[in-house]
Amino acid sequence: MEIADRHRFIKGVHRVLKKAGDYMLTYFSYKNGLAWNHFTEKQIISLFSSHFKINETRHFSSIEGNGVKRYFYTVWMQKKN
Repeated sequence: MEIADRHRFIKGVHRVLKKAGDYMLTYFSYKNGLAWNHFTEKQIISLFSSHFKINETRHFSSIEGNGVKRYFYTVWMQKKN
């Protein structure tokens, strides 16, 4: 997804969810290094909080098949009406 499409994507997710619907997002952590698609928890909250109530965030790592450790966040949020 291009940077310019982020707000359209967020509005689209909001639009298709039922009233008070849950949405779970997993995304690349800033700990993987600088990139257009690596985020801090604060950045994701800033992007989504106008349309969603943030219920929980978790930071975790995973060892890839090539032995490289990658970092991710998962955030559980609920649609605001």
